[in-house]
Amino acid sequence: MAPYVLLPLLLHVAMAYNNVYHVPAQQWNSSVSSELQSIQGGLGAFDHQKILPYTNSTSFDWWYFDAVSTSSENESIVINFLEAGDHALTPQMSGSMIISIAGTFKNGTSYSSGGLASYGANITARDESITSQWEGPGMNAAFEGYLNPDGGKAFYDVTLDSLIAGISGSLSLRARVPPRYPCDPNVPGATEEVSPRLGWANAVPDADATVDLVIGGEHIQFTGNGYHDKNWADRPFTELLDFWYWGRARIGPYSLVWFDLKAPDGEHHQSGYISKDGEDISISCTNTSATVMPWGANSEYPPKPTTGPPEGITISFDVGEKGVFVANITTQLLLADYHTYQRYIGPASGGFEGETFSGKALYEVMQLA
Repeated sequence: MAPYVLLPLLLHVAMAYNNVYHVPAQQWNSSVSSELQSIQGGLGAFDHQKILPYTNSTSFDWWYFDAVSTSSENESIVINFLEAGDHALTPQMSGSMIISIAGTFKNGTSYSSGGLASYGANITARDESITSQWEGPGMNAAFEGYLNPDGGKAFYDVTLDSLIAGISGSLSLRARVPPRYPCDPNVPGATEEVSPRLGWANAVPDADATVDLVIGGEHIQFTGNGYHDKNWADRPFTELLDFWYWGRARIGPYSLVWFDLKAPDGEHHQSGYISKDGEDISISCTNTSATVMPWGANSEYPPKPTTGPPEGITISFDVGEKGVFVANITTQLLLADYHTYQRYIGPASGGFEGETFSGKALYEVMQLA
């Protein structure tokens, strides 16, 4: 009888992850749960809805995508699919189902737009893929991701079509490295907390990006490097951190991602990621894994809401026996400003001792205390 018992069990494991989430525009009116330890499964389990059943007034769950041009000087884009309660984030970032688009044109001027998915969203998460459709009056926004069987790297396509906002087109990401969590690769049982109660899953630490969009009659078309992650929590942002420095860069053959933040209890938390030519070098959450310091004008540390844009930042990644990788980023353009939350792009340089490579970076400074 053993073979007959085993076969259904194997079929069950092979088809273990297949979930569909219907997320209404209205907030959930009761308590929620937050996934903070990774579960078994492929890309769908990695990038699925983490706040269940969906966000209430004090919780949030978002999917973030960006791209920075390497075929032109100044172009960039950030697209955020955001579920957030009325009291979950900052006053400038509140609402239920928001699609926000921000970036910079070729001439260096910034743009921002977006809309509300007042008809809600449908998210389908399977072992090797995730699809998400967000809809509202005159607006359709979606993203689809799947794992490339060759190396387990994620490919994503984001599409936007909004008559009201005057936006249409797409962003495509082809990852150079596999998905990973704050302190570990994509394995079950890993912590998803970058700091207490704040979840983070980085499906695309670095990607080759293609952007083809029309925004307000202006055509944005470039190739460059791109990125995708998600954050979530079952409590308001202001209860999770005083400040953070987050960012990512491609410098020569290296891909870098960093988090350096301070929680309200005074504890610092870091997450540092380095890969070279598509191979992971370090995924770490030690207290020296990604140390960020501003330099030049407006280099007050820790930053405050009244601190202006830093002239630049340095990030030191201590990877033990491999040495210390130091990246230097010069602030070139303000991509977005939400009063307590700024996002910048600029040239980057750095390497391990004896190395000097160059590239581009995108980074954020958030100051809530």
